[in-house]
Parts: sequence; C-alpha cells; structure tokens
Amino acid sequence: MVNVGVLTLAWFCSGLGLAAVIPWIPNYIQTWHLDWIQAGLVLVITAFPLVFVGPLTKWMSKKLGKNYAKWIVAISLAIMTLAALGCAYAPNFYALMIFRFIEGIGVFSIFLVGVMAVIPWFGMQNMMSLLPRFSYVGIAALSIAFTAVLMFWGPIGAAFGYQLAQLYTFVPVFGISALLVAGLVKEAK
Repeated sequence: MVNVGVLTLAWFCSGLGLAAVIPWIPNYIQTWHLDWIQAGLVLVITAFPLVFVGPLTKWMSKKLGKNYAKWIVAISLAIMTLAALGCAYAPNFYALMIFRFIEGIGVFSIFLVGVMAVIPWFGMQNMMSLLPRFSYVGIAALSIAFTAVLMFWGPIGAAFGYQLAQLYTFVPVFGISALLVAGLVKEAK
C-alpha cells in the first residue's frame, strides 16, 4: 500500500500540475497566436486520458500484484513529472498538447489509484467522510497553483523575470520529492 502522506503529496502534485498552466493561457494565445478553441484544448486535453486510465490502472494492478498502488503512484508521478517538464519547455502548441495529454495520464492515474488505495485503510463505511478531506488537498493545490502562476506572471514575476518554465519546474520538484518519500517511507500496516 501507499503511505497516506505520500498519497497526499502525490494528489497535491497532481493538482498543481493540472492548474499551473491555466492562468498562462493568455500568454499562449499571444505568443502562439492561438484561437479560443485551441486555448480551450490546452485545458481539456488532460481529461481525455480518463477514457482509458481506469482500465489501464486496473490492468496494471493485476500485473503488479499486492503492492500495485505504490508502483502505480510512483510510475504515474514519474510520467507526470516528465510531462510537466515537457509542458514547461514546449516549443509550440502541438508539443504542449502532447505533453498535457501525457500529464493527464499521470494525474488521473494518481487520482484513481488514490481512491482505491484509501478504501482498505479506512473501510468503505468511512469513505463518505474521508474522500472530501482528500479532495481538499486537490483544491488547495489548485489555489496555490493559481496564486503562484499569477505571482510569477504578474508584477512580481515581471520584476524578477520569471517564466512559466520556472514555475512548472515546481511540479517535477514535488513529483521527485514524492517519489523519494515513497521509497523511504515504510508501508502502512
């Protein structure tokens, strides 16, 4: 099983990865001369992997056996971390779309496996009260990501010359930290 702290950090990292690009959309529209449909696709492309992430994680859980959650979270964090780096340095709209799609695979794998991993710890009867608490982590990540992006992109960012690439490196930093913690923390009994 995955430790609760590692899972919480992974969920936080996933929320940050999804949200970090959102306030940057106006910059993409100007720089790459995107229309509104393309700008919208930058946002929604991460949701498309949901179609096959469920069956994929189910298949992986059978292949990986008892410790499936730990491995899937680690693999998903690695995928999401690499995709976030790709998003940070995407040279054009099409590369960004590919990296956002791959990022969606990692993010939603973590979300789906996280829900399934939490059930054995606390029992199905406690899930009604527990899942909203884990959702707060995702909401906090979205709020922090918006704030950070606006700081980097706004007057503070202009004063220091920050770019989206520098902000997006926070996602891999959290991802790598979670992977390291996953390797160091003993499994919950």
